[in-house]
Amino acid sequence: MATAVYDTTTKGEDGWGTVTMYRDGEKVNTDSLGGKYEVTPEDGGSPLFVGGGSDDDLFDGAIGAVVVYPTAQSDEQIAARADVALAK
Repeated sequence: MATAVYDTTTKGEDGWGTVTMYRDGEKVNTDSLGGKYEVTPEDGGSPLFVGGGSDDDLFDGAIGAVVVYPTAQSDEQIAARADVALAK
């Protein structure tokens, strides 16, 4: 289970927000949205595309579930959701 948290409210040293990646509920990396990315997540008025974009550049694989939250989730929230999702 992969999770990405885009946080524009917590600014790094460069003044940009952060993106944190998790695998199976465990944090694996945090990086600035600035630098090589220069990404500012915002409502652009377009629909959300999962597994591709509006230009038909599609993901070749499977996506089991997608959840979008209006605020950045904490490490603890991510871990708890992963525990539930990965429980057998």
